[in-house]
Amino acid sequence: MTASDATASAGKKTCADSTVPTPADMSRISRKRRERKNEGRSIGSALVIKSESRLYLMNKGDRFASFPVTFGAEPVGHKQMQGDERTPEGHYTLTYKNPNSKFYKSIHISYPNAKDRENARRLGVDPGGDIMIHGLKNGWEWAESLASFFYWTNGCIALSNRDMDRVWEAVDPGTPIEIRP
Repeated sequence: MTASDATASAGKKTCADSTVPTPADMSRISRKRRERKNEGRSIGSALVIKSESRLYLMNKGDRFASFPVTFGAEPVGHKQMQGDERTPEGHYTLTYKNPNSKFYKSIHISYPNAKDRENARRLGVDPGGDIMIHGLKNGWEWAESLASFFYWTNGCIALSNRDMDRVWEAVDPGTPIEIRP
């Protein structure tokens, strides 16, 4: 019996026994890292309350992280059509992340949903799309201290780049988001 046989028979793993993690292993590792970063709590959903200009990360209905946000030039009311500079209101999903956005990182919101498309059809307008949570426009980092004082997006939800990093790490594609007035 060789030394490695004795080690293996004792139930101990050697380097030769190591395996490549599966996608399920990586998902579990990623979830555990996020939980450590978020004080042991996993993110169940995100909540935006437009009247408070806040984005909350939620776990089982409890708000455990809060970020100031800004919206488009018409922050009051639900998005009706492309170009109205409103942020949609309702229940959506964070569908994918884009690290190479023209803004500092972006996370896509699943607007328009079926209800939004039906409403736009009834009005005879294009509902629009490409609604994101994102940081500052690339190259505009110098304006970060001013950005929170203005409604400057075209209907997206904007955060500081630092806060965008925290949200980016906390959420996965498929996370539900509710946007309230």
